[in-house]
Amino acid sequence: MPPKNSSKPLELLQNLSILPEAVVFDLDDTIWDGDVDCTSGPPFTRAGDREVRAARGDVLRLYGDTRSIFTWLENQNIKVCIASRTTEPQWAEKALQHFTTENNTTFSRLCVVKEMYGGSKKHHLSQILGKTGCKGCVEKVVFYDNEYWNIEEVTKHTRVCSIYTPRGITWENFAEGLVQMENAWLEAQANTHTHAAGNGVGVGKKQTQKTHVGGGDVFVEKKKK
Repeated sequence: MPPKNSSKPLELLQNLSILPEAVVFDLDDTIWDGDVDCTSGPPFTRAGDREVRAARGDVLRLYGDTRSIFTWLENQNIKVCIASRTTEPQWAEKALQHFTTENNTTFSRLCVVKEMYGGSKKHHLSQILGKTGCKGCVEKVVFYDNEYWNIEEVTKHTRVCSIYTPRGITWENFAEGLVQMENAWLEAQANTHTHAAGNGVGVGKKQTQKTHVGGGDVFVEKKKK
């Protein structure tokens, strides 16, 4: 859970009526500081709860809230996935094997799907949606990334709630993302029920709405009535 002095994220999480089916993270500059493919590579050794050392002693360091966020997701039985364009996926996998949650589960084991290769993030997300069985409930998936254009691309081509994290994942932008996901899911359900009732209310083209929150910009698909 968030630290006790982080009252806003804690309150937001406690007030959620639904939880996501899956949460997807970029790696470099999203869950950890820097690029794994810019380190000296394996063998990696653990150097504390938040750090691993590469072959020449250089450090790959988790952002301050990453470990507790991953622990919370594990405790809630929420699927955790990775979408990364790293050029060294084997290095990334080795690093994930050295980071653990507070339950001593490696990040590698916790992450049920890891799409780590070059190309479009919309392809990464498409693969993750299929492998997690979430294609029928994309509004209950949240994606976090520090690159603005990745957020725009995923928002344009999917209905996944996409959260811009320019300074990495924090409890603030993590919690705000779950709130936006909940709103998108409830709206989608309301639209579905409206159509089923046959009351003549139609739905026009989708539009993207950007909302600025404390941790970054949040993009969600909105539907015109």
